[in-house]
Formats: sequence, C-alpha cells, structure tokens
Amino acid sequence: SPDTFVELSQEGGDVLAWSQNDAAANAGGWRYGFNAADADGSVSGFATLGLAYAENFGATVPAFVKSELIKWITYDQCADGGAGYTACPGSNLYRTGHLITMMAFVGDTPATPRMDNALTYIESNWALPLPEGTSFLGTWSLMKGLSYAGVNQLDLDADGTRDDEWFNADPTTGDDLATYTIGLQQVDGGWGAGGFYEGSSAALKAAFALLVLVRPVMIAPRPA
Repeated sequence: SPDTFVELSQEGGDVLAWSQNDAAANAGGWRYGFNAADADGSVSGFATLGLAYAENFGATVPAFVKSELIKWITYDQCADGGAGYTACPGSNLYRTGHLITMMAFVGDTPATPRMDNALTYIESNWALPLPEGTSFLGTWSLMKGLSYAGVNQLDLDADGTRDDEWFNADPTTGDDLATYTIGLQQVDGGWGAGGFYEGSSAALKAAFALLVLVRPVMIAPRPA
C-alpha cells in the first residue's frame, strides 16, 4: 500500500539524520553532500527545518541528531550573537534566522542565553532591506526562525523591552516584514528580479516573498 504522510516524513527525517556531518571540525551540521567533511549555516538551517516539519508531523527524530546539532550551534554562533557561514566571523541576519531555527529545534527558548544573544544580535542589526542586501530569502529565514521559536515580538526601538511586532505591526512603522514585503510588490504582481541571494530569478524572489507573507501557515511554533 502507498506510504502515509507520516511514513514519508519519517523516511525523509531518517535521511537527514543519516546525512548529518560527524567530522570533528564541523560536527552536527550539514553540507551539500551526505555526511560531508564540513558544514555551513545555510544548509544546516534548511536541514533542520525539514526535521522540524517531520517532527511536527509525527516522525521520530533520533536523540543524537539534536545533541550533535548543539555542537554545530556552538561552533557557528559568533561572539556578536549572530551566525557565520562556515565559520566565524561573518554574522548576518539571514544566517541568524537559520541559527534561531536550529536553537528552537534543540529546545532553546528566548530565556536560553545563546538564543537571547542571537535575538539581541537581530535586534541590534534589524533593518529593511537587510544590511546584507535586498533578499526575500533573507527575510524568510528570519520569519521562519522567529515563528518556529515562538518569538512574536522583538525590541526594535531599543527601549529594553521585547514588545515590538516584527511581522505585522499595527499601526505599522514600516519596518515589519509584512508591510515591507507588500510594499515592494510590483504592478505585474511579482517582485522583480535581483536579490542578494536570489540572483536574477524573478520566480525565486516571488516565491520567497510569498512564503514570508504566509507566515500563519508556514510552520507551527515548536511545542513547549
């Protein structure tokens, strides 16, 4: 009989668990090949997202995956609280969105010091477009990381309190993700071409812009 969605999720999760890097230097992360000798924060974030979906759907993720992932989180988090690419330094908001996803997956909350440090990095560098350049892949990474971690508000006005809505502020201040994304939509319905990560692909840029806007159905916050 055909596999159920839960069975397919388990099979996908098993592949990701098997492909996790176990090389000493970059243990716990993922790269472009299975069980590669190195890892990077971008691929590791996408792999973790797949595992998070599988777990939410009822798949069992082996305990070693999370304990190994903590090794990568520790390695990839830089002194400024953000995340590098294959090593520190090199933090930016896109990479730190992935880092938040990984932290939430292993059970961290905003009260966990390393996640608090990552959130502080995001707050200190928040700008739209992103400091690294216009990119809906970048804003999507922030959206899915913060959403999965259950972080609905940040301290964006530097008053010491995380009470500022980062997704859809009302009244808007113009620096929330929904207002920013909608404001860049063009008359043809798309978002044009070009982007720091999307390159010349208008389709890819539109896809990630829409993924930012469907936050409510993107991924459920990690169960407490």
